Amino acid sequence: MNDRYVIIIAIIAGLAVLLYSLFLFIRIINPLKKMNKDLSEELEKSKKREIALMDKEKETFATVGRELSEPITGIKLTAELLRTRLITEKGTEADGYIVEKLEKIYDKADDTGIMLSSILSTALDDLGEYIVNCSDIESRTLEDMIRKYDYRHVVTMSVIPHVLIHIDAGRMSRVIGNIIENSYKYANTPIDISFLLTDDFLQMKIADHGPGVPEDEINYVTDRFFRGRDWVDSVEEGSGLGLFLAKTFMEKMDGNLYVDNTTDGLCVTLLIRLS
Repeated sequence: MNDRYVIIIAIIAGLAVLLYSLFLFIRIINPLKKMNKDLSEELEKSKKREIALMDKEKETFATVGRELSEPITGIKLTAELLRTRLITEKGTEADGYIVEKLEKIYDKADDTGIMLSSILSTALDDLGEYIVNCSDIESRTLEDMIRKYDYRHVVTMSVIPHVLIHIDAGRMSRVIGNIIENSYKYANTPIDISFLLTDDFLQMKIADHGPGVPEDEINYVTDRFFRGRDWVDSVEEGSGLGLFLAKTFMEKMDGNLYVDNTTDGLCVTLLIRLS
């Protein structure tokens, strides 16, 4: 009988010790859980602050890129216009020196523009911000955009149908500029631009008379950073972003861009949304 009481007392004592240990464990674990929760919340806040700071840096890059693109293009256009004028006129030895310097100015501005386009494209892509602000604009403004970039005066243009188009004028100007500059660089021929009115779009075709693009590469020319094998090792500088950005902006404006080889060159077709 006494042994039974001893066993019962031992069991009760053991349970008491176990319950007390459990009580102590709960008292200890609760502050640890709260500490862990506070730490997790602080880490989450820190992560959000870091992401916000990175987004701010990208926004700054994008803003600077947008602001610098236009003056760089202006420098290139001015240098090319002055160079063309001096070459076409009867020049002196001094004029030859100036022509050489203007060519260097153009080349440096072009290199800077390529680097800037790469930075701008990466920043905008990371932000998901190939932003366009469309409005209804008279279609005849397309002629001004074309003339702005046709500083070699090689474009022949058909009559533009008189309609309202829904575009971002700044982005549309850049699209046209990229295509004409590509034609100058890779074809160096006259450029024919024609227009056709469809149900929902104003179709604009920009065609040169150069070598075109190999058929196995034609589907990739609007990919980001793509440069054809004929141009990778050439002296012509390029970032592989011109047609990529042009197509991206056209799609953002509810239009599209297609590239096709013709019998004697390359044709870029723009589908411009009607108002």
